[in-house]
Amino acid sequence: MNVCSWNLACRSARTLSIVISSKSARPGETCTSSSRIGENGITIRPTRPGGVLFPTPNRVGIEHRPAAADLKKQPGHFEIDTIFGKDQKSFLLTLVDNAVKLVIIRKLPNKRAESVVAAFRDIVANTFCDFKTLTADNGSEFAQHEQITKITGAPVYFARPYHPWERGLNEHTNGLIRRFYPKGTDFNQVTHRKIAALEHLLNTRGRKSLGYRSPNEVFLTHLQAA
Repeated sequence: MNVCSWNLACRSARTLSIVISSKSARPGETCTSSSRIGENGITIRPTRPGGVLFPTPNRVGIEHRPAAADLKKQPGHFEIDTIFGKDQKSFLLTLVDNAVKLVIIRKLPNKRAESVVAAFRDIVANTFCDFKTLTADNGSEFAQHEQITKITGAPVYFARPYHPWERGLNEHTNGLIRRFYPKGTDFNQVTHRKIAALEHLLNTRGRKSLGYRSPNEVFLTHLQAA
């Protein structure tokens, strides 16, 4: 019988994280309710608490992202995420440019990676965005990131698990969206037109970080200068 050795680390006064430090377990063997051992003894954890175990193929971490994305001065570096609707049966894809704060929102029919890829095809066909990098969380909906890169021309980088501040602007933007569509909203009952209206509202209101100019104004300025 294989034995897993455990290092118990306190993440907070009320939360404990169990980290597997042994590679002796067999591939596929379950060592906790929220992790398992994959090939070569690599620990695979769920992408979200209580979520489905899902390793992202060819994942590239945020530590490899170009420094230009951190400066937040060059348009084209986007943070991306999904928002869950009622009973996790309806979804939105959200993108925000970390320099000009431009927001893009698309309804998704489901959370499958193929649906996210289709949404990016629509975005590229209907916007003037010049994508340079995309920074995602570790949700399984972004598993086909290589297809997203082919469509946008931008590499996808993944934030560290449980580090939402590495996509802080996207998290803030999702909070703004929640003011209009709070948790429990069934996005299947929200029309594409209403989602487009919200996107327009967010992109045409002044932002303090932009000198009280709107994302659309700043984005247009960059387009004209290109």
